Amino acid sequence: MSTTYPEFVTIFTFLVRSHLDSSYITKVDTSLKNNEATASTKKMVQNVREFHAMRRNLIQKVYEHVGCDSFVTHFVRCIGIEQYNCVPKKSICAISHQTLTPDQGILVILRQNNGQLLPYAVHTRFKRVLYNVWFLIHLPQEIMITIHHWLRNQLWWQTKTALDYEEVVRRIVTYNDGIFIKKCYVKLKDIGSHLQSDVVSNPPTSVDILTAKPGRKP
Repeated sequence: MSTTYPEFVTIFTFLVRSHLDSSYITKVDTSLKNNEATASTKKMVQNVREFHAMRRNLIQKVYEHVGCDSFVTHFVRCIGIEQYNCVPKKSICAISHQTLTPDQGILVILRQNNGQLLPYAVHTRFKRVLYNVWFLIHLPQEIMITIHHWLRNQLWWQTKTALDYEEVVRRIVTYNDGIFIKKCYVKLKDIGSHLQSDVVSNPPTSVDILTAKPGRKP
């Protein structure tokens, strides 16, 4: 990931603010349209656009590697995913099409936007790739999982103390010396490195898929 840490601070802040404040993106767009945006706002927008372009590029490269008709492309239409650490006997890997023994695979259950559940058996060596792609696709929601848990334990949030969104976001991003941002940045750097070295850099052939080395557990 080429994004620098200072740039990611502005990106992370934008993602958190826009998640909590449904009108924030409209406000930013309006300020740009009316030529009222500050230099810092313009820089933030540029950083966010470049970051999203990088995410899309990595995701697309994975799609090309596993096949554009792969179930992995369904992640974008899903709101949840469950994993079981074994598969039924004689299951077929949804990526390599190899027959799996129960302990060779994981069972992935996708919950689509319409509530439908879709099960897929996958060899354990693809577990890390699946986790990384899911995180990239659902990044804003993944970021907020830990933050929402933290907020529920904050008295000022529980009591609905009158705080504007700017102050709420400031408290989130500065908490414990920016721990939320730092953990997410390190995770994204690791994901980017893994996908570039183990997936994107390899040609999307069936031979590579069948001989892919097991990744480390996420």
